[in-house]
Amino acid sequence: MKKISFWLFSWLTIPHIIAYFFSRHRAIIRKDVIRWCQCAKIQPFSGGGKYFLIALSWLLLFKKEYRNIFYLRIGKVKWLLSYLPPLSSLYIWTKSENFGAGTFIQHGFSTVITAEKIGENCWINQQVTIGYNNSKKYGYGRPTLGNNVRVSAGAKICGNITVGDNSTIGLNAVIVKDVPEGSTVIPSPMILIQEFGQKMHRKF
Repeated sequence: MKKISFWLFSWLTIPHIIAYFFSRHRAIIRKDVIRWCQCAKIQPFSGGGKYFLIALSWLLLFKKEYRNIFYLRIGKVKWLLSYLPPLSSLYIWTKSENFGAGTFIQHGFSTVITAEKIGENCWINQQVTIGYNNSKKYGYGRPTLGNNVRVSAGAKICGNITVGDNSTIGLNAVIVKDVPEGSTVIPSPMILIQEFGQKMHRKF
């Protein structure tokens, strides 16, 4: 069904493709498209090559999260192309040049990204917040993420901190300190405080 829809409506993306050719971020957009096709397992587009423009058109039609990134890349001309709307609950307030090529947003629902910088080939899930911290204790500012960082659903990364290359931030983790490269961070274990009506206190 998607294939039929694609061939019926792919003409809607022609202005976007023209914008791509005139964009100063063409090389980054190309990396984005190849990476998205690989992560989303969209075949046969994952290799790029002669299928690149078809892949770009496919992502624009069927992946709202990708539209947010595409519009970030092409700048003000996005206002002429938003008849294909971005995902309204995904907010990206990081400059395109600081938003690493190949960053994949699997589900962008209720996600806010205001990082100082994001490295290449990162993976961000839903209900994630990457943003400011106004705490005197942890320092004012925004986070910097290295390359190949994965941020799992519900995670919060706040403040003037750095998450090192090849690190994973686990589900619902709250990060307010630097994370060394190659690290995996998970939140504290849940505590069971009542079982079968009886009060208790043990790790769950």
